[in-house]
Amino acid sequence: MFQRLAHERIEDAEALYAAGRYSAAYYLAGYSIECALKAAICRKLQRHTLPARSLLNNVFNHELEKLLIQSDLSTDFTLDGAARPLLAANWATLRDWNESKRYQRNSRLQARDIIRAVHVGPDSMLPWLVARW
Repeated sequence: MFQRLAHERIEDAEALYAAGRYSAAYYLAGYSIECALKAAICRKLQRHTLPARSLLNNVFNHELEKLLIQSDLSTDFTLDGAARPLLAANWATLRDWNESKRYQRNSRLQARDIIRAVHVGPDSMLPWLVARW
């Protein structure tokens, strides 16, 4: 479910960007990474066990940094980010995104930058996460 949503949300963001709806495009681009991180978290959870309450509390949020930690991918990302500066730069563009961004106005440049950080090129975040689902 979250894998599909991650791809759909970045496609929605690109369509909105093309239509000049930059704030909505910005928000949905970030939301696609939230979905991708939650897909990674779902992958790590075992089907027949009850997760610790602390895990559940940390998963039901919209903070990308916390979700990266809960996905157990933060160490991999630290290593890859050190070896791939553009990947690290893309994460820097994304990491402060959260659900409250839906109330902000964003420029064409901000929307373009976050879409690129999510989806454009091999060092963008969505391909990096997809490779680890």
